[in-house]
Amino acid sequence: MTWHYQIAHRVLPGGDHWYAIREVYDGMSWTAGDIAPGGDTRDELIADLKMMLADAERWPVLELDD
Repeated sequence: MTWHYQIAHRVLPGGDHWYAIREVYDGMSWTAGDIAPGGDTRDELIADLKMMLADAERWPVLELDD
């Protein structure tokens, strides 16, 4: 398996919900914080956004306890 993007969900103090994107490996390891799309060019940024969206639609929501 390779790294992919996945929606992460956590409940904040006070009960609010937060959804963001993380990079995940094998469903067992993920980035410590939320990530943002990026690229060296406009086209690279758009490609990264498209990849994030495709992965967000493909993978289940990652429930975090932090």
